[in-house]
Amino acid sequence: MTHGARPLVISMLAMLALAAPAKAATPTLLSVGHRALHPTATLVAPGADDVTIYFSKRRDRATDGRFLTENSASIDFLTPQEVASGIWMDADNLDPGTYYVMLQATTDSCPEGTDCTNGFSNVMPLTIPKPKQTFRATFERGYIATFKLTITPLGESVPYQLCWTRAKGRKCERAAVDGHDWTRAASDTIYLTASDLKLGTRRTTTFSWYVAGKRVASKKLRIKR
Repeated sequence: MTHGARPLVISMLAMLALAAPAKAATPTLLSVGHRALHPTATLVAPGADDVTIYFSKRRDRATDGRFLTENSASIDFLTPQEVASGIWMDADNLDPGTYYVMLQATTDSCPEGTDCTNGFSNVMPLTIPKPKQTFRATFERGYIATFKLTITPLGESVPYQLCWTRAKGRKCERAAVDGHDWTRAASDTIYLTASDLKLGTRRTTTFSWYVAGKRVASKKLRIKR
């Protein structure tokens, strides 16, 4: 190669480098959180036409990059406004627990477009704690007395005990409050007759409700004969 040909070769290589399409960027999760059980995220996905956010109960992923289907907890499709602002909040609640969050983005104009975002983002953990719960116990007298325990809110089954002092020793009844929604209350009622109570000559006794070994409510009641 002559010395005169070198500038031409270098110039052609520079043109080829400029003509090569830019490599697509991947979306980025900046943060994840929640507001009253509604998951939130901030993100960067410039130019993306479609962005999907995934929640999984485990980190495990398939060879195509997706979370394993059996671990899927939730999925949502971001609106263009959410993608442009980089701020998202789900309209649905997510149950308390630990999750792993990831984005997937596609850009129709890739690789020609200047803003080109494709593929999967980084994975971030998200822990949603159980909401603070309140316990309320009520009692109604009658031939069959009712002992009601209400837990607010409750989205799972919670075993509990109702205990009282009898004429001879202590007695406990076991039951469970079945909740199905972490934004709503759930209740359970135990029904007892005088023969169930076996108070003998006692006129008063204290009824206590226990959850996981902790007393959550108690009532000292006078028994009418």
